[in-house]
Amino acid sequence: MPVSTIELNHCHRSCFSSYDTQDQSWTNTTVNNGNRSWNWLTCTHFGFWQGGAPTDRPSLVSRLITPAYFERQCKNNFPEAFSSPPVTLLEAMDVNKQYGGWNTTAERIVFLNGRRDPWREATVAADGTTNPGSELQPHLLGDGYHTGDSIIAEGLVNPSVRAAQQQAVEYIGKWLADWKPSA
Repeated sequence: MPVSTIELNHCHRSCFSSYDTQDQSWTNTTVNNGNRSWNWLTCTHFGFWQGGAPTDRPSLVSRLITPAYFERQCKNNFPEAFSSPPVTLLEAMDVNKQYGGWNTTAERIVFLNGRRDPWREATVAADGTTNPGSELQPHLLGDGYHTGDSIIAEGLVNPSVRAAQQQAVEYIGKWLADWKPSA
């Protein structure tokens, strides 16, 4: 199935079934459900929701897409965790404070970004950032779009994305080989 069909099917489920708590979008708790992991992070740490612009401004996103829409998704995905609204702006800002924002010093993290990603300016790959990365925190940049750098199929058709993916695998492989179990 082409990636676009998968994404359309996901969008159809997540966009039009946000009130149906029995929909598989909410009940699929398998390890292979990568969207669930991302949703947990946005619900508990980032906020990072894309809503419509105020009515006095042009908007690419529907004004029906509001924080309440995303809060409902948090409650549907994780009913045991959210009986009240999830992350607040101050909690989201705490993530930057805790990890240093663009100047994070956390180790053994691969930052894999695409040059054409509209979210790139919210990452360590943003123009003007001063954190160049390191062997324990490589900043890899392919020629792809949002999340394409983490999709194997994108690497098959885009040589720069494939090179960044291969570098990421090499870094992670080295870190795993260096790992020693604690006593």
